[in-house]
Amino acid sequence: MPQATKFCPECGTPTDAAPQGVNTTTVVNGDKTGAFAAVLSFFIVGLGQVYLGLTKKGILLFFGAIVSGVLMLILIGWITWLLVWGYAIYDAYKSAEKMNMGIAVEDNMDIHNLFWW
Repeated sequence: MPQATKFCPECGTPTDAAPQGVNTTTVVNGDKTGAFAAVLSFFIVGLGQVYLGLTKKGILLFFGAIVSGVLMLILIGWITWLLVWGYAIYDAYKSAEKMNMGIAVEDNMDIHNLFWW
């Protein structure tokens, strides 16, 4: 079973107990396959993120796909659904790669999650 590690947001070092008033980022450590996470998100938007332990992000992507599905009635949904679906696949793969390299991955929707830095 993967073990959650807390990291200090100031310096990035692992810590068991964060100082008072300091938020920490939870990262799930373990060997998660990026390709498997991407395939899961290919079939069900957000499922790859849930597999990686990024449940909040997975749920947001899933609901984004549902909203896009409703918007398909006015045609713009086809574009937004493809964007959400593509992002979910890409993010699942990249998040797994980052986790396997020991890089902290936050469970939120953020532009910084798109890049390696």
